[in-house]
Amino acid sequence: MTASPASAPGPGSLTVEVIGIERPADGIRQLRLAAPDRRPLPSFVPGSSILVTVPPEHPDEVEVVRAYTLIGPAFEPDAYAIAVREIGAGSRRIHRLTVGRSLTVSLPRSGFAPVLAAPEHLLIAGGIGVTPILAHARWHHETGGRITALHVHQPGRDAYRDDLRMLTAGRVTHLVGRGGVVEELERLIGEADPAAHLYTCGPDGLVRTVEEVAERLGVTADRVHSELFTTPERPSEPFTVDLRNSGRSIEVAADQSLLEALEAAGVDVDSQCRRGVCGRCCIPVSGGSIDHRDLYLSARERAAGTEMMPCVSRALGPALEVAL
Repeated sequence: MTASPASAPGPGSLTVEVIGIERPADGIRQLRLAAPDRRPLPSFVPGSSILVTVPPEHPDEVEVVRAYTLIGPAFEPDAYAIAVREIGAGSRRIHRLTVGRSLTVSLPRSGFAPVLAAPEHLLIAGGIGVTPILAHARWHHETGGRITALHVHQPGRDAYRDDLRMLTAGRVTHLVGRGGVVEELERLIGEADPAAHLYTCGPDGLVRTVEEVAERLGVTADRVHSELFTTPERPSEPFTVDLRNSGRSIEVAADQSLLEALEAAGVDVDSQCRRGVCGRCCIPVSGGSIDHRDLYLSARERAAGTEMMPCVSRALGPALEVAL
């Protein structure tokens, strides 16, 4: 009989314990997180991530909430594994965690799942964006799916190189730096099944390059899937937000987030990470187009255009109406 999955301490969350720490590459820590009673954790779809809440280390600090991709395995795992690159204060605090530390994490959520019916899968990773790609590769290895991988990284940052080679049966290319990316993408797409699906995770520049090359080579948009591991830096324009319920209008400056504008106007919006990863500040949208910049909503939720993360997302045009 299979043990029941570990229970959550509150709605949508789990208490886990750090049971192992590894260094797969320079500047990267892999953490293994298990239930305190070692029961299986909830299963997840490849490409899923969890929000990790790290309590403050000192009285004058606040808790840190960050989203990290689960590496696998996906079915009733005995532990979750995440890889954290040190790029800021939040990740540095996670790098200082030790075995035995208790944490609160969210239940897994995926907006980057594999398409089961695809005859072939091209997996393209940039830097630490290899983590969801690794989860995809592990799932396809276990289910017999045909995969080919490309990992673009900096010198010494080829995390999980041996894992990718094993999971893809050697069908993986490593590129150090961005040179040759376009040519390699052209080769991979040209040699792939005409109905293959592409999956990209990495910085904004790589994701855009993959989308542009795929479009030029005739790959339809529904077969190109992407996930950014950082919110993209884009030029911003001022806009007006109309509050439907109260009848007020608020001006949002180019250098101001919608969340900041709402707060300055005395509108209370629950928020936490303020980086577009936790989903806490999600608000309903009743009119206008949204420039989604978050890392939380799925592609389907974004296309519906009925909700947004005001901490990072903006109006795609001069005005937006929200149900506040």
